[in-house]
Amino acid sequence: MHGSGKCIVAFGAHIGDLELMFGGVAAKCASEGNRVVFVHMTAGERGHPSLSPEKYKEQKVMEGKESARMLGAEFRLMPYADGELECSKEVKLAVCDEIRRLKPDAIFTHWKGSYHRDHLNVYEIVKEAIFYASLPGFGSELQKHSVPALYFCENWEDPKGFEPRVYVDFSDHFDTWVESIMIHEFVRGRGLPSDYPYADYYKALARIRGIEAGFKYAEAFMHEEDWGAGRQRLRYFP
Repeated sequence: MHGSGKCIVAFGAHIGDLELMFGGVAAKCASEGNRVVFVHMTAGERGHPSLSPEKYKEQKVMEGKESARMLGAEFRLMPYADGELECSKEVKLAVCDEIRRLKPDAIFTHWKGSYHRDHLNVYEIVKEAIFYASLPGFGSELQKHSVPALYFCENWEDPKGFEPRVYVDFSDHFDTWVESIMIHEFVRGRGLPSDYPYADYYKALARIRGIEAGFKYAEAFMHEEDWGAGRQRLRYFP
């Protein structure tokens, strides 16, 4: 966001999601004096080929903290388990309270067109939590807060119906972003045939979105109400 003093909060399903799909613009916003907060709903601790979920969670938390530090963001982890995140009222109210504490000027999160259960649930949780946060009588007694803007990020696991509408240049922060995502073991790859080439994909995607928008590197976002709207090519969020 152009200028300083704004609060930007991003909600991701697992440690690593936000860094890949929002890290470049997050670094740019933080460098301009804005507060950027990464809220990870789970650590993403399951699925390591050799580590237990407990050990991998320890590693993921260390990776997430270091990656956030490099990007200039704050690190927060909610108390939910990877693969077990429920789209329940209890979770929505917990996120509602986070929104009221942080009072964000903008929120970024997953798009709904996902085949990943946790990603889809985060979309639903955040949408409802924003609604609850704006009204008295929900959640704790924290002061209500209305979120001015909600953006959805581009993720390879959330592709259905995603149409890039808002392109944001982060060319000056590309190298920092690359260094930050390479902190994560799953991004670097483990040398297994099943490894997804995260680093290659997201670096290439940043270049493609940059070309489309007339920048060197960009990240793309959308609003849910953006169907049929024209594309915005921005150096800064308004």
